[in-house]
Amino acid sequence: MLQSLVGWILAKARRRRRAPDLLGERTYGHELTIHQTEHLDVEIAPDGHVCAVWFRCQPVPFEEHRVGVERAAEMRWMVSQHPPPALLAVTLKED
Repeated sequence: MLQSLVGWILAKARRRRRAPDLLGERTYGHELTIHQTEHLDVEIAPDGHVCAVWFRCQPVPFEEHRVGVERAAEMRWMVSQHPPPALLAVTLKED
């Protein structure tokens, strides 16, 4: 009985958290998803172009920008010196 009540409360909290607010915005992530990854997954097609970007099971919008050798080297160095923070959630705006 108690376990089913706790499950019901958690499910209700998850629905409320994922529902868009009055501005059409909703937060996806934190501990309310089945996956707990803290990064974006970038899918690259065989032709070398980005075809999708995901945060956990949520597709996120992206723009692909090709960079030169120098810029790529600068960004690799920057990440090696200053690892980016963990990504816990994203705020999405529904149309």
